[in-house]
Amino acid sequence: IDKEKVFISVNVFDTDKKLEYIKILQVKKTDAFHIVFVGAIIKVKRLEVLVDAFQELSVTHTNIYLDIIGDGSYFSTIKQYIVKQNNNHIIIHGRKTEEELSHLLLQSDVLVLPGLGGLAICDGMIHSLPVICGSADGTELDLIDESCGFVTENVTKTFLVDKLSLLINDRNLAHKMGRAAFDRITQKFSISNYIAHLQECINYVIKKK
Repeated sequence: IDKEKVFISVNVFDTDKKLEYIKILQVKKTDAFHIVFVGAIIKVKRLEVLVDAFQELSVTHTNIYLDIIGDGSYFSTIKQYIVKQNNNHIIIHGRKTEEELSHLLLQSDVLVLPGLGGLAICDGMIHSLPVICGSADGTELDLIDESCGFVTENVTKTFLVDKLSLLINDRNLAHKMGRAAFDRITQKFSISNYIAHLQECINYVIKKK
C-alpha cells in the first residue's frame, strides 16, 4: 500500500476529559512504592506472573505494595492464589469508580500489565506512570517507548523482577519515566491528535474522489 494512503490513528480514550478530571484531585504519593494492575480479572491477564514476581521482590524490599484493581471471571481464582501467598502487601481492590481508580493510580509508581491489555495503558500514562507490559492490542507498540516503559512479547517473572527492581531502586528514574509517559499521552497521542488523523484520512479520500 502506498504510504500516502496510510494514516495511523492510535486508539485512546478522551484524554482531554480525563485530564480535566485528574487536575481537580489532590493526591499525594506516600514513601511506599506501589505497583498497580488495572483491568478485567481474566485468565489471559496472567496475574499469577505478577504476583510471583512481587513475592520475590518482597524478600529484599519491605516497603512495596501490589494493588490489583478490577473484576471479572477469574477474580475468585486469583484472590485464592493471593491468599496462599500470605503477603498483606498484596491488595485486591475489585472494581472501582472512576474517582477511586484515579486516586489509586495517582498514589502508584508503575503500572504492570503482564498479559493482554489495551486502554489501561492510556490510564497509566495519563496518571504519570511508567508502564511495563507484554503483547496487548497493538497500541503498546505505538504508545510505549524506552523513555516511558518496557514492552516485551512475553512477560516472565524474571523480566518483571528485573524491571521493577530497577524502578524501585531508582525512584528518580521511575518519576522521569512517568513524566515522559504523561507527555506522550497528552501531546503525541491525545484524543485531538487521534481525531485529526482520522480527519486527514477522510480528507484524503474526499480529494481523491
